[in-house]
Amino acid sequence: MRRSSPSGRPGWRITKASHDQWALSRRAQLAHIHSLEAGVQTIAHRLSLPVGEKGTKRAPGGYRTRQEWFAKTRRLHLLGDRLTAERADRETGRVRVARGGKRLLGTRHHLDKAQLTEAGWRDRWEAERWFIQADGESGKRWGNETIRVTADGEVSIKLPTPLAHL
Repeated sequence: MRRSSPSGRPGWRITKASHDQWALSRRAQLAHIHSLEAGVQTIAHRLSLPVGEKGTKRAPGGYRTRQEWFAKTRRLHLLGDRLTAERADRETGRVRVARGGKRLLGTRHHLDKAQLTEAGWRDRWEAERWFIQADGESGKRWGNETIRVTADGEVSIKLPTPLAHL
């Protein structure tokens, strides 16, 4: 039997949501590493060809001009550095997660541009960090205990105890 916290919100749901977010970020990190590897491989291949060499249907050719070739050498070094950093983060198990959103977090540093006060930003930040999660229960009629949708299309949501008055 799982126990609930004094507020009525099961602590395991919070933990599960954190684990789910971490796992999603971990998968996104791996996808980003694959994308960086593909970019590095493509640029390195094109740099290995003479300037102006034509490509084939299966492989791109060399860069068109000497300036483009030079710019891509710089890009290759930048992507290589990013790839090294991402691989190091992956090996140590580090992921970057901002519950509430990276954009809203960045807005905190530019409140005047966003036309927000600190209190207004804090309200939005707290609202964005709330979440509702309802894992399915196959044996329940109309959905599960948290969210139910009747045959008529009526939706009912069971809120945590502190929000039950809403």
